[in-house]
Amino acid sequence: MPAVFSRPTAEVAEEDLVHLKDMEARHVQSWCLMQVDQCRSRISALRSLRDLEVQGIPEIEDGSPRVQNSALQGGVDSPGGTAISRIQECKTRIRALRFLYNSAAPINHAFPVELLMEIFTYLQPTDFNRCHGAFILRVCRLWTDVLYNTPQFWANVLALYHDISLISDRKLDRFRVALEHSFPLRLSLSLPGLAPALAKLLWSHADRISELHVDIAVSVEGLDLLLGKEMPLLDRLVITPKSSHIIFLFTGTLDSRQYAELPYSTLAPALRSIRVARPHFTASVASASLRHIELIRCWCEVCVMRQGRIFDPLLLALAECVSVETLRITKCLPGHGRWDEPPRPRCSPALYANLPRLHSLYIDDYPVNISLLLSRLIFRSRPDDSSRSTLRHTGRVKVYLSFHPYPILCLVF
Repeated sequence: MPAVFSRPTAEVAEEDLVHLKDMEARHVQSWCLMQVDQCRSRISALRSLRDLEVQGIPEIEDGSPRVQNSALQGGVDSPGGTAISRIQECKTRIRALRFLYNSAAPINHAFPVELLMEIFTYLQPTDFNRCHGAFILRVCRLWTDVLYNTPQFWANVLALYHDISLISDRKLDRFRVALEHSFPLRLSLSLPGLAPALAKLLWSHADRISELHVDIAVSVEGLDLLLGKEMPLLDRLVITPKSSHIIFLFTGTLDSRQYAELPYSTLAPALRSIRVARPHFTASVASASLRHIELIRCWCEVCVMRQGRIFDPLLLALAECVSVETLRITKCLPGHGRWDEPPRPRCSPALYANLPRLHSLYIDDYPVNISLLLSRLIFRSRPDDSSRSTLRHTGRVKVYLSFHPYPILCLVF
């Protein structure tokens, strides 16, 4: 059976295409290897002629000693430039022959294209940001064509954790290609910082983002830009500040890095899970659609200024989350003044947060803060006869308390 190629490379010589036209598929690879060996011999001869600075380079058909000796007696001006040009032509032909060799591989003819596409949907190339890009894109033209028509492959590429805090034009171009070819699938992005150039690129694809995880590095300009765009499919939002209290303890100054206000709940109506610094979790982002909430501490100037001692903003936000099932709070409850002062939390009277669907609560903080928060949360409990013999109070809410800095205590109400 004659060999069939999806799209011959432009560098394939006409005489090569003539030979391949009626060639059996099982003979193509051996023929390509033979032609590659001839090209390499020709390159070796041309390099010898260039090094000897001969005055002419006749047509060289192969790498035999007879042809190499006759090449020493030619007559062409600028032998160095001519040799370099001929060498480049041979290298170009070798690349084309390699593509033809890989295209003729048995796997490309034994498996249908649909099966290759299914296989490629499970790939996660970790070399996407390397200098020469993902190696799999350079195997053969057939695979390249299939990959560019497999949106899940590009969605997997974008889902990897990409270290692009200092993004280059090359990386930006690759992200643009990945975004275009991942259409129309949902996007899951995990980025250590969000450069403004990348945020502008993501702006037009914001309606496809379902998960967004950003570790703040230096600038928050890009995050400001992206969070101002409506993201109707956003299901999970994670914004992790990289600043640390170690900076404050050893330098005596607070880290000035900070991030933007969270989007209003109307911009992310499908949001179900959120992990942010506690001062940024306000009633504007809280909604009845949230199922999982994790609040952490941040040491940037804005969060420290918002730290305060009053529980009212937190309780007002939690009161909006009537469908929350999991609530996790780690060393970020209000009640703190300066870092070396004891906590003195305050709360307005008659202010409570009713969480009827909550089944898991984890709090790691000072006992006085935990006590005040628990006194203002309303749980819905269900008695369980099978557990009364071992627990005084049973129900559907598991509470994990860590009295800072003591070990965690697990209570079940």
